[in-house]
Parts: sequence; structure tokens; C-alpha cells
Amino acid sequence: MSEARMPFDPIPPSAGDHQHDLGELIPPQPDEEYFERVAARQVLEAEERQLGEELETRKRMVSFGVPVKDVEAIAIEALDASEAMKHIVRFEGLEEYILILSGPAGCGKTTAAANWLVRPAGKLTAAKFGLKLRKPTFVTAARLFRTSRYDTDAMAILEKASKLVIDDIGTEYSDQKGFVTSFVDGLINERYANLLPTVITTNLRVETFTERYGERVARRVRTVGTFVSIATAPYSGRPTGGQDGERT
Repeated sequence: MSEARMPFDPIPPSAGDHQHDLGELIPPQPDEEYFERVAARQVLEAEERQLGEELETRKRMVSFGVPVKDVEAIAIEALDASEAMKHIVRFEGLEEYILILSGPAGCGKTTAAANWLVRPAGKLTAAKFGLKLRKPTFVTAARLFRTSRYDTDAMAILEKASKLVIDDIGTEYSDQKGFVTSFVDGLINERYANLLPTVITTNLRVETFTERYGERVARRVRTVGTFVSIATAPYSGRPTGGQDGERT
């Protein structure tokens, strides 16, 4: 008589059962070609991310008012090679709030200023006190002086921009009634009072700038900023052998 089995006893394998070969259960190991494909895909994805980031940066510049020609220049030029860019980098690291870049056409001052505009703002003292700021703004002198001082919204954009670039000031018509001088004085004084960073580009020398816009504006610059005369040859995207800019 066979011995009775308990309900949960393991059933012994029958003669027809067989064990699987363990080698069949181990997946094949990736070969060298597989790793090359993975590496190529990672490079492609990195390039796509970089292109996407560059496109977003260009869109931001245009939304801030930067002219398309300068957006493209920033994308293709070796910015660190320009004397203007060196002064921008220095300005970012100081407790200064006004930088005036003076120099001839082609010295890279507009491109450097536009590049500064889209960098993260590092010195927004006004924001700590709850001042409601507007987005960074790039405005040419021609557009600036078409703005009505009685247009509250337009003036708020200029006065409360977290960063402001005024490009090519000094090329505008100097009226005899003092509108230009009064406009610049009021705008600079408002931004000075709130310690909001401002970069101005011009081809005027410091004496002419002071004569045109007044001693009070010049005093504001001396108090919280710097007037830099760029004494290099026109910028071509390559380092030049010019001397450092004259600082005032």
C-alpha cells in the first residue's frame, strides 16, 4: 500500500519532465555596436537640446525688443573677445547700476549690451522691497524719444524694467526746448532712485554726453555707475590688440 501524501507536499517530477537550460533565460549581452548607437543618440539629443535653448534665447531677446540683427550677432560672434563685453562682465560683478559704453560703430557695444539684457539679473535691490518690476527692455534712442511722457504704461515699462538698455543715445535730434534732456534726466533719476540696472550705448565722449544731458545725469552715473570709453578698433568678432577702455 502506498504511503498517503499530505495536501501540500511537493509533487515529485515525473519521468517526462525536464529542466530548462539556464543559458536560455539569460538575455544576450549588448555588443560594441549597441553602445555606439546609444552614444550617437545621446549626442543627437544633446545637440537638439542646445538648439532648442538657443532658439528660446533668441525668442526672449526679440520679446525684450532686441533687434533681430543683434540677436543673430550674439548667436554667431565670440562675445568674450570684445572690449565692450569685458566691461559688461565687470559691471555684473560690481555694486553699480549704470554703465555707459561709449565707442565707435562696430566696437561691439550694442551686441554686448543685448547679451547682458538676457542674462539672469543678479542685482535687483528694488525687488527685495516689493517693487513690481517689468520685463527686461531694449530700446533704441529713436524709439525712446518717440515715447510720450504722459503715456503711463509706456513710461512704466522704461522706469520699472528689471534691466534696461538704451541703445545709440546721442544720435537723436537735440531740440532747443530741452525735451530730450528733461526726458533722459527723469528716466535716469527714476531708475537711479530704485537702483535698477541700466546700460546705455553711445558714440558721445564723456564731455559731450554731460553737455547734452546735463550735470545731474552725469552725477548719477558717477555715483552708482561708470562711463567707459572703448578705445579699440571696430569689433570683428576676433580679439584686437587695442588698449583697455578709458574709464571715467
